[in-house]
Amino acid sequence: MLDLINKNIDFLMNYPIFQNNNELIKNIVDKLNKDRIVVVTWVRWLNKTSIIKEFLEKTGNKNFFYFNDELDSENLIKNDQDFFKLFDLYENKLNKCNILVLQNINKIENIKNILSKLYKNKDYKILIFWNNIHIDKSREIEIPNNIFQPNEILTKELVENYLNFWSIPDVKLLNNNYFKKSTLEHIKNKVVLKDIINNYSIKSDILFNQVISKIALLGNSLSIRELHRNIKESWINISLITLMDYIDFAVNAKIIKRCFTYDLKLDKPINTKVKYYFSDIGIRNTFAGKKIDDNILVENLIYNDLITEYNEIYNGMNWRFDFGFYINDNSRFIHISSETEKNEIKKEINKLDKIEQKWDKVLVLSNLDMINYEKVVSWVRVVWAWEYKK
Repeated sequence: MLDLINKNIDFLMNYPIFQNNNELIKNIVDKLNKDRIVVVTWVRWLNKTSIIKEFLEKTGNKNFFYFNDELDSENLIKNDQDFFKLFDLYENKLNKCNILVLQNINKIENIKNILSKLYKNKDYKILIFWNNIHIDKSREIEIPNNIFQPNEILTKELVENYLNFWSIPDVKLLNNNYFKKSTLEHIKNKVVLKDIINNYSIKSDILFNQVISKIALLGNSLSIRELHRNIKESWINISLITLMDYIDFAVNAKIIKRCFTYDLKLDKPINTKVKYYFSDIGIRNTFAGKKIDDNILVENLIYNDLITEYNEIYNGMNWRFDFGFYINDNSRFIHISSETEKNEIKKEINKLDKIEQKWDKVLVLSNLDMINYEKVVSWVRVVWAWEYKK
């Protein structure tokens, strides 16, 4: 077991830090100070180990116990008894700790018994990096996954790269597009699909893959019954109940998110009309089997950015046209347009302008080439997607 402890320590110490996550680190620290146990989640392969190392370095914490169950290749830690033997050995042989960092611990039997016992001992704080564990919703933090950085200079080539492959660290480090695509395909098949299929005992991995691939291609809001009909028209034979289960599994694994529709006329959400966004653009393109329309991808990216700041984000509907987002937190309206001609852009502005509420309205132009256009027209601001945060 001592070899397993050292294997975990060496793995973490030699792992690179890919980027600055100051806001996320601060959020984790604040939550730990209040709750003593925090779950950090997001889709697999999105930089969790790097964030763990960054958290420990920036908080200056040297008295920690780190365990990643995926490093247990001999399956030494099968249950809670094995885990506490390992933990006791660590504290007796190496170091007394005040924080436990546990990663990918889904294979261990009685894991909730482990967490309960540790939590009762007030000497420890517990930081868990793992999907599909629910202790208390208020203690869960999702890793933000957005590209809109105020000070970043974005070239057309870089934008195209973002829209194709997005932000998985292992993919970003590769310069060759063939290897990027191959790595994303590997992540989809060997990590994402395998992880969900194993966790939820899905009988047909082919059917699950077909369903998520179909959802990846969608760019509009649908009820679950409309989605079911849409999928069956593609000769995918699946029951409504199974479809609902599959979507729940993908949501729990942080692959996709549901965005409900807000009816401005009725002034309330319509929870039967849903649009699906993916946590990572590269994974979405890989499920789709091709690069999706830029407008859909930009809308997805903006959604990924918005969920790091706001709680109540909806697709908007006002009975004249459906628009991108209504943010109930601060009454902002956002519409994403692929138009390039000024007359057509003016029509999009007029649609937004006709929304009766005179609150913040933004038209985002999703084309890759910047268009010189008047920045403020009536009650509508016009921004190029890649200057969205400036």
